[in-house]
Amino acid sequence: MIQPLLKQDVITEKVRNWILQGKYRPGDRLPTNIELAEFFGVNTRTVAAGLSRLVSEELIERAPKRGTIVR
Repeated sequence: MIQPLLKQDVITEKVRNWILQGKYRPGDRLPTNIELAEFFGVNTRTVAAGLSRLVSEELIERAPKRGTIVR
């Protein structure tokens, strides 16, 4: 049985692909959670949950007042 992906998993995979494909490079700032929520059609908590996995993978970092930065 195939498990359906959670919305936060879709966000994680999409943003990871953007980084790996070079759309966002080290030092680049990602769109805000609000902008990503609008893009994906979800709420900002779902975006935060999806991005937190990329923080733990050390692909991105959260910087107060600077936003989310690609590592």
